[in-house]
Amino acid sequence: MESSKPISTAQILGVLLPVLSSGIGGGESLIAIPALAGLTPAERVRAFRGLYNIGAIRSPTLGVVATSVLAYNSWLSYSASGEQSIWKLYAVAAISTLAVAPFTVFLMGPTNTRLLLLANKADKGEEISDGDVAAQLGKWKFLNYTRYLLPLGASILALRAILS
Repeated sequence: MESSKPISTAQILGVLLPVLSSGIGGGESLIAIPALAGLTPAERVRAFRGLYNIGAIRSPTLGVVATSVLAYNSWLSYSASGEQSIWKLYAVAAISTLAVAPFTVFLMGPTNTRLLLLANKADKGEEISDGDVAAQLGKWKFLNYTRYLLPLGASILALRAILS
């Protein structure tokens, strides 16, 4: 019976960590990017670069921890019972959480690169277009919302596994 406590803790973390990741990421699109609207184009891309740099350090760590917890839950569920579907829910949740990384690199990479180039231009005093900045930030905001549906889905799958 002692082993049920670590399993319960891992199960709770399996729900909370991906939803935390989703909430932080969604908050960037819901709060941070719209808050930049009153700034000049140069200030917006510089602020984006700061947001990007912080996210590039912190988000992967949270993603790896969440994925590890979900993979651990999958392994525990597989070895603890013959319930094949429970471990699969955790496995798909782990993959969904991990999928944030390739989504970021391949789907958001061009937009991130463009925004960072605009920030570098602004640093050099070069003129940058308000329309281009607004379009790129709008695209980034949409992609970011989409990206963070992955860990939100992982949390829902983990919760479903707990309730099964």
